[in-house]
Order: sequence, then structure tokens, then C-alpha cells
Amino acid sequence: MRVLQGNLHRSRVANDLLSQLILEKQIDLLILSEYYRDRDGPNWFPDFLETTAIWVPNTNVLVKGHGRSRGIVWVNASDTIFVSCYFSPNVNIADFQNQLDNLEDIILTLGYSRIILAGDFHAKSVEWGMPATDVRGFRILEMAARTGLVVSNVVSAPTFRRPGYGQTIPDVTFSSEGLAGRITDWRVIEDYTGSDHQYITFSLIGSRMSRIVPTRVSGWNASRLSAESLSLAIDEGKETVLSLAGSTTDIVDATMSLIARGCDAAMPRKRSLGRNRRSAYWWTEDIANLRRVCLRLRRKVTRGRRRGVWFPKL
Repeated sequence: MRVLQGNLHRSRVANDLLSQLILEKQIDLLILSEYYRDRDGPNWFPDFLETTAIWVPNTNVLVKGHGRSRGIVWVNASDTIFVSCYFSPNVNIADFQNQLDNLEDIILTLGYSRIILAGDFHAKSVEWGMPATDVRGFRILEMAARTGLVVSNVVSAPTFRRPGYGQTIPDVTFSSEGLAGRITDWRVIEDYTGSDHQYITFSLIGSRMSRIVPTRVSGWNASRLSAESLSLAIDEGKETVLSLAGSTTDIVDATMSLIARGCDAAMPRKRSLGRNRRSAYWWTEDIANLRRVCLRLRRKVTRGRRRGVWFPKL
């Protein structure tokens, strides 16, 4: 099962782009914060405050139950309980603790041996890549320890990037200890989202689905290769691979994953789409080209800032 986690920040553009991301990333289930509006259909599950939701667009995923509270919603899908939450940065610590206590009660009631908890916590902790742990982060970690949850974030890639506000990691993924080994390919994607948050994707292996219709992937369309985009993507990730400490197999896997990400950034995939994998009706090749240009320029700016290069504001 492929999962996407992200904060749309009430953006209409982010809402419109979501359907295309579902197609391209082959997403089965979404964990969303600050969504733009409700989605039609039976597999849309919002909380009472309409600040967070879980969406299961793949009708082959079996949903056995669901529930919600204020800022919290949960769905039992394919024998795993997914919990989505949103913690506002504007509440005092007492209100924050009340919502956190409510979240802990829900997890304990559901049976926390097969939980994936994800959302925007607006908290800092070294456990998910921040340089220090604040009060909210400390209390979240205490709750996680009591409920047997572990942090699934595997890199310190920021998920919130707004010019003039710095870069932080408010979006965190937790899982039960028994599920931790089944979460693979956790990453912060670099696609343009239309939000000031970058989304997280990961796979949950071994999850049971009622029926799976595979999408055949036959590689990339090399005739539309952007050599510059490929070079930028490889340069951006090679330091992580070169500094990796592990077995030969780990290093080979990381290298192949980097090459695949570079190919995804530099050229479109050749894909045979099934009935449920059609492009959004408004998606065109011109839009796809503009997104590739946007991503290439953003990477150039990011690399320049790391090297101390100043870019004027547009």
C-alpha cells in the first residue's frame, strides 16, 4: 500500500494538484492536514473540525471501520489503523495537552499494536530531525513511549519551506513497533505541491487488499531526458549515499534509489494506465513541462543558498 501524508494549507492549487500526484505516485491512501474542501465519495473521512482527513481513493483498499474527534480521525484499512491528526500552533499548552490526551486515549482504545499515526504536530524534536526538542515535542514523545509508537521519519528533510520563515519539520509519521519494519521507502518528495509543505510518501508492505489491479511500469521516456535535471538530482543526493554506513546491499539499494529519483525528476515514466489511473482531466503536457521547469529552478535556488549564493526576490 502506498501512502501520502501532507498539509495542503487550505490551498486550492494544492487541492487541484493532489489528483495528479495520486496518479503519478500510485497512492492508495492519503493522510491530510488543513485540506481545502471535502471530497465526494464514500472513502473520505474528515474530523469534526475539518482540519484533518483520511482519503482512500483506491477502491480496492478494504475499509473496515472509522471514527473521528476534534482534530483527529482514524480509519481501519487493510487491517492497519491509520490515525491522522492536526495540532494547531495557535493554542496554549493546556489545550495542546488536552488534545494529546484525547489522542492517546483513542490509540489505547483502538489497540495500539498496528497503528500508523501521522499528521502536522507543530512541534520540534531531535527524534525527527530538528536541532532541539521543545515542550510540545517532549510531550508527544512521552505519549509515543506510553503507546509503543516509534518515529518513522528517516531523514532530516524539512517538510515546511516558506521563504522568510526558515525550514522546519512539523509533519511526523509514527508507527507501532511491530509495524515499523513494514514501512519502506519513507521520503519527503520534492514535487511541486502548491502548498508551503512538502509531502511525505511511504509504502506499507504486507498490507492486505481486497483486490489489486497493478499498474505496469516500463521505465522512463529517455527521448525527453533533461540532463540538467538528472545532474541536479544526483548532486543533491550523492552526499547522503556516500556517507551511508551499512552493508554493501544497503549502499547498492540507496544508490539505485537515488538513480531512480533522478530519472523521475529528469524524464516522465512510460506507464500503461488501468481504468482507475487516468490523468486528471485538466492535466496537459504543457503543465507537466512547466512543473519540471519549476522543480529544476527550485533545486538550483536551494543548491545556491547552501553555497552562500544570494538570489534577488521576484
